[in-house]
Amino acid sequence: MAGHEGPAVAQVSRETGVPLIMDPAGGDTVTKWDRTPTVVRTALSSSQVGHPFGDYLYNEVGLRNVTFIG
Repeated sequence: MAGHEGPAVAQVSRETGVPLIMDPAGGDTVTKWDRTPTVVRTALSSSQVGHPFGDYLYNEVGLRNVTFIG
Protein backbone atom coordinates (compact mmCIF):
# COMPACT_ATOMS: atom_id res chain seq x y z
CA MET A 1 0.00 0.00 0.00
CA ALA A 2 1.44 3.36 -0.96
CA GLY A 3 1.69 6.26 1.48
CA HIS A 4 -1.27 8.10 0.00
CA GLU A 5 -3.56 5.06 0.24
CA GLY A 6 -2.90 4.35 3.91
CA PRO A 7 -4.93 7.22 5.41
CA ALA A 8 -7.95 6.42 3.21
CA VAL A 9 -7.94 2.74 4.14
CA ALA A 10 -7.33 3.60 7.80
CA GLN A 11 -10.38 5.86 7.78
CA VAL A 12 -12.52 2.94 6.61
CA SER A 13 -10.98 0.80 9.36
CA ARG A 14 -11.78 3.48 11.94
CA GLU A 15 -15.36 3.91 10.74
CA THR A 16 -16.15 0.20 10.53
CA GLY A 17 -14.07 -0.98 13.49
CA VAL A 18 -12.47 -3.66 11.32
CA PRO A 19 -8.78 -4.10 12.26
CA LEU A 20 -6.21 -3.43 9.55
CA ILE A 21 -2.66 -4.74 9.40
CA MET A 22 -0.55 -2.54 7.11
CA ASP A 23 2.65 -4.05 5.78
CA PRO A 24 4.34 -1.84 3.18
CA ALA A 25 2.66 1.41 4.20
CA GLY A 26 4.89 4.42 3.67
CA GLY A 27 3.01 7.32 5.24
CA ASP A 28 3.52 8.12 8.93
CA THR A 29 0.11 9.65 9.58
CA VAL A 30 -1.90 6.50 10.24
CA THR A 31 0.24 5.14 13.07
CA LYS A 32 1.92 8.29 14.30
CA TRP A 33 0.39 11.79 14.33
CA ASP A 34 -3.22 10.93 13.48
CA ARG A 35 -3.13 7.44 14.96
CA THR A 36 -5.93 5.05 14.11
CA PRO A 37 -6.47 2.58 16.99
CA THR A 38 -7.62 -0.22 14.67
CA VAL A 39 -4.44 -0.11 12.53
CA VAL A 40 -1.15 -1.89 13.18
CA ARG A 41 1.96 -1.31 11.05
CA THR A 42 4.31 -4.26 10.48
CA ALA A 43 6.83 -2.41 8.31
CA LEU A 44 8.85 0.80 8.44
CA SER A 45 7.20 4.13 7.79
CA SER A 46 8.75 6.54 5.32
CA SER A 47 10.45 8.71 7.92
CA GLN A 48 11.97 5.83 9.89
CA VAL A 49 14.44 5.04 7.12
CA GLY A 50 16.24 8.35 7.65
CA HIS A 51 16.28 8.37 11.47
CA PRO A 52 19.55 6.42 11.96
CA PHE A 53 21.32 8.50 9.33
CA GLY A 54 20.10 11.72 10.93
CA ASP A 55 21.34 10.55 14.32
CA TYR A 56 24.74 9.74 12.79
CA LEU A 57 25.01 13.12 11.06
CA TYR A 58 24.09 14.95 14.26
CA ASN A 59 26.22 13.01 16.74
CA GLU A 60 29.21 11.89 14.67
CA VAL A 61 29.58 14.50 11.93
CA GLY A 62 28.29 17.47 13.92
CA LEU A 63 25.74 18.72 11.40
CA ARG A 64 22.77 20.61 12.82
CA ASN A 65 20.76 21.33 9.67
CA VAL A 66 20.15 18.69 7.01
CA THR A 67 17.46 18.27 4.38
CA PHE A 68 16.37 14.85 3.12
CA ILE A 69 14.62 14.66 -0.24
CA GLY A 70 13.14 11.33 -1.23
